[in-house]
Amino acid sequence: MEDLTTDAIIAIHDTIIKETGGADGTLHQEPLNFLTYKLQFIESPIEKASFIMFYITAKRPFVDGNKRTALTVAFMVLNQEGYRVVTTDVECIQLLLDIGKGDVRWPDIQVWLEGRIEKL
Repeated sequence: MEDLTTDAIIAIHDTIIKETGGADGTLHQEPLNFLTYKLQFIESPIEKASFIMFYITAKRPFVDGNKRTALTVAFMVLNQEGYRVVTTDVECIQLLLDIGKGDVRWPDIQVWLEGRIEKL
């Protein structure tokens, strides 16, 4: 898989906002720079996806659409590595809300994904 870049995440976010609505804009680019740097050292696709979901949701680098972007980028990474997540919209929404509230941490997301992932 190609390394994920800050610009790529911002482009994905911008597309999500255009397609689903919300306020456009990046509040803080530094968390995205750190995220893409950190991902270089994580080998497991499940660990990468869980860190993406946690970090974008918790750090809120965008004006709007943080949870949607986190989920989209994480699932994209898994898909590129030959996995898909079998879950419901309700489960995803609840997970992202819990991450946003601080009730779910990175290792918890990993466990959540491991229970819902299958090889393509």
